[in-house]
Amino acid sequence: MPTLDENRRPWDRYNWLRGGDEWSDASGNPAAQSHGTLVASLYPWLPTGTLLKIAPGLGRWTQFPK
Repeated sequence: MPTLDENRRPWDRYNWLRGGDEWSDASGNPAAQSHGTLVASLYPWLPTGTLLKIAPGLGRWTQFPK
């Protein structure tokens, strides 16, 4: 199993200029990716007063859904 440092090393060298939003390009943009995945799964429970995000990373989708 990799150590914490071994896991962290590639991400410390990663170019974060777009903050990870480049991973949403295939879906169009972060909003489209969020709505196509999270909102589709959570729709029956929306709107809600509280939503817990597990492992939010940089929080790219924190602004979604609204």
